[in-house]
Amino acid sequence: MAEKLHNSWATITSRSNSKKVVRPLSVPNNVDSQFKLQSKVIYQSEDLDCFIRMQKAIEIVRQALTPDSALFSIPASLIQHRTEAYKLIETQCGPVHGFRTISNYGSSLDGDHLIEVKLVDDSSFDKAIFTGVTIKNTVIKGTHSNDSEMYKLAHVKISLLYVPDKEDFLEKLMRSHLVYGEVLQVKEYTCGGYFEGELSVILNTTT
Repeated sequence: MAEKLHNSWATITSRSNSKKVVRPLSVPNNVDSQFKLQSKVIYQSEDLDCFIRMQKAIEIVRQALTPDSALFSIPASLIQHRTEAYKLIETQCGPVHGFRTISNYGSSLDGDHLIEVKLVDDSSFDKAIFTGVTIKNTVIKGTHSNDSEMYKLAHVKISLLYVPDKEDFLEKLMRSHLVYGEVLQVKEYTCGGYFEGELSVILNTTT
């Protein structure tokens, strides 16, 4: 009987990384919607939104964020003008030194107000991060923008995997990818509800 080979997920990723051609996870537009690839997040770190928010802000202003400030992403549908968010943050969190609406300096595809706020004291900062502000029954928490230049995110697409055992493949995938960085998200793609060996992983490569 032929010997069964066991390849680690890290080995598979390193092989894929050495290839010159990467096939995107897409299907032709004329394919019936029933058979288009569907994505499903099967793991996501609580820190991912924070990292993405800081990265987006840095790309807009092309410089580091203000140390020890709080970064809020306020949906445009919740307020008519950004100054409404200023007032709510100051009222619900505490006194502030000032605000900077970073989204004013670049195009925002989702229309959200990306606001950086420098609060006066630690207790106000803690409220911004851990309690957040309530706008029309929606709670929005700020994220810490300190050391924002240290994070580098990488989006890795993995195709043509061997069919894994569903029971423990996520644990093995995440553990073996630690050689590349911290796993922040794992997403699988299915066709007609069936897994065909297509995955994407978001890594914080600075770790």
